[in-house]
Amino acid sequence: VPRHLYSAPLIFFHQNLPYICGFRQVSYAENQMRIVSSLREDLLNHFVEDGDSWSKARRGYETTLRMQSGAAGMLVDWIGGAFINRNKKGDYGDEEVAPVQVVPVEQQRAALNFVIKTILDDDSFGLSPELLTHFNVDKWYEGGGDSGEATWPIHDKILGTQASALTTILAPSRLRMVYDNEFLVPADEDALTVAEIFETLMDAIYADLSSSKGEWTNRNPMISSLDRNLQAEMAKRLIDLSTGRVTMFKPVQTLALFYTRDLYEQVGAILEGKAELDLYTLAHLQDMHERLGKALDAVYTM
Repeated sequence: VPRHLYSAPLIFFHQNLPYICGFRQVSYAENQMRIVSSLREDLLNHFVEDGDSWSKARRGYETTLRMQSGAAGMLVDWIGGAFINRNKKGDYGDEEVAPVQVVPVEQQRAALNFVIKTILDDDSFGLSPELLTHFNVDKWYEGGGDSGEATWPIHDKILGTQASALTTILAPSRLRMVYDNEFLVPADEDALTVAEIFETLMDAIYADLSSSKGEWTNRNPMISSLDRNLQAEMAKRLIDLSTGRVTMFKPVQTLALFYTRDLYEQVGAILEGKAELDLYTLAHLQDMHERLGKALDAVYTM
């Protein structure tokens, strides 16, 4: 397989193939998520039959989690992608068709939004106390039992899935392709930009910071435990990018620096306000504010 084929999401050798097997992947991915939701609703009722171990529910959920990650992973390659056609000059008669065509902006945005809705929104995992308290494991001395902790590691599993998605979206190769595609699209036409990717991620991940008003307690925190983990992970990515710990081309570094400063000011405003925050959220915001501030100091004293 030619090496350059790996850089594109899908390679089409005929002009009709995009309709046949192209962005209909979105419909397939959405259908996968409908199946995932249906399976999760049925885990404790019909999937685990009378006489079965409850560990079957745990294995069933982990299967749906892999389906969920797979659906998002399938679409993420559309972000920054381009269609490659092996046509030669004159193959299409008087109609000139460029061999490299950027994936339409609507499709790239749909893919990005799907990943955010499917992976970065904690509601998409369908977790509940009732479900989680049935996730046990079978341990047999003679072998054949399940591996892993007796209780399902909720936060590690979910954060691992979300961190993997962030890594894929913010990969240097992907952001470079998005940035190059901005140059390939005429200036008077819409295009997905690196700046838009950062803005979309920040709006989704830090939506909880838009309002701190409410009666918060440690049992009803302003920011949920899963969201705190994701916010801390994204803040770490911003710090690594803005300070140069992760090598990236300059526009990405300056965008990361912009959002590092913006998030620092937003968190600072909440901490200086009169909102009575729960201890979990307060400790989370103080830690994030301190780290962001140190990163900004480091950038301008290096």
